[in-house]
Amino acid sequence: MLFRSRLVGSISVPSGGSEIGSLKIDLHTNRLLWRIENMAIVLRDPHRFPKIFVSPEFASFSPTNDVMIARLKLFPSGSDQSRIDGCCSFYLRCIQGLVVRFSVDVAGELVETFECEYEKQRDKGKHDFVKLNEVIEPDGSMTTGIDVS
Repeated sequence: MLFRSRLVGSISVPSGGSEIGSLKIDLHTNRLLWRIENMAIVLRDPHRFPKIFVSPEFASFSPTNDVMIARLKLFPSGSDQSRIDGCCSFYLRCIQGLVVRFSVDVAGELVETFECEYEKQRDKGKHDFVKLNEVIEPDGSMTTGIDVS
């Protein structure tokens, strides 16, 4: 699978959200990494920051060669669906009409694999993902990513 930047079509940034972070694409491993700087500051004072962090838009080809236009979404304090205190929520939002299997990792460790059918543009992922204070890197940043298969 090849990742490409900005193709026709788009996924908007949700109301109350903020596009943040940088994407790194490894074409050899087909892995996309999303790095968010200063997450340690967000943990100390979450009310000063947006409720939703959204990755820059990216595009890829699914195994059936369909174009997959997507964004990653992170709720540092958890989404409305979250039930565990201190857990963030993590989602992949794709355009409609795709079946996508993706693995999610945080700080280089596999957390979970999802297989989702995107009948319409919506979020798929985990309401209680990981406890942010356990995955903040020494420099205060957080790195998460996906492998699409």
